[in-house]
Amino acid sequence: MAPEFRRQNRTREAVTFPSTAEQPAVSDESVVVRNYDSADAHEVTVRLLDADDEVVFSQTNVVPPQAVVSIFEPLDRGVYCVEAQLTDAELDSAECLVGSGPDETALVELGNGIVSVVDGIL
Repeated sequence: MAPEFRRQNRTREAVTFPSTAEQPAVSDESVVVRNYDSADAHEVTVRLLDADDEVVFSQTNVVPPQAVVSIFEPLDRGVYCVEAQLTDAELDSAECLVGSGPDETALVELGNGIVSVVDGIL
């Protein structure tokens, strides 16, 4: 059974990203999930919400120790609220530009019982 998401009370800040006119769709990974734990696998549910807070993508993955899972989902290039939740209810979210390229990919990091979501991977 998927974990129940509890919306965090976050004030959405104005985020400015480059125009979406040049690249209308995602051609690479939408989300990359990294597990930094050396011995523990983690089950994580990732959701992407559009500007209207509609869920446009939801998927649960078990990420083995020290593994990386790439999620390729055909989406329009744009800013999404990316939420990630571990089965033990640890939750994080961030506004992320999802498009083509490593700076337009949401990164979900797992480790030591913590989950974090950041915009772009380096």
